[in-house]
Amino acid sequence: MQSLLVLAAWMVLSGGTPHGPCASDSECAWSKTHRACYALASGRLAADERQPGACRCDVAASACVHSFSGEVTCKTWRDCSAVLDGQGRRPVPAKVLPREHRRQVRPCRDAEWDSVCAEGVCKIVAWKC
Repeated sequence: MQSLLVLAAWMVLSGGTPHGPCASDSECAWSKTHRACYALASGRLAADERQPGACRCDVAASACVHSFSGEVTCKTWRDCSAVLDGQGRRPVPAKVLPREHRRQVRPCRDAEWDSVCAEGVCKIVAWKC
């Protein structure tokens, strides 16, 4: 439970919440720099870092979210990556979005969280550092 609280606080402090509401998919874009989905109206995205098509608008939540959804199956940690969007940090296949770290994350040394393969499914883990 404490790890989840730490992760939630980190997301808020790092700007992981959705910035600006959306009403349609065309109002959302992926930020290569922030590795997250943002509404174009938020002003967070420079024109050269926008990648359209990777995000969609969750109209019910009025937030931009990554267009991949569902459970991510895996064989090793190399198959897992993560995205930060209006639904929080969640696993995505590394084929869809390359991993931020090319090697396995060393807890609290390389990062405070990672997307790992546990029992054939990618999961987000966070450490209290």
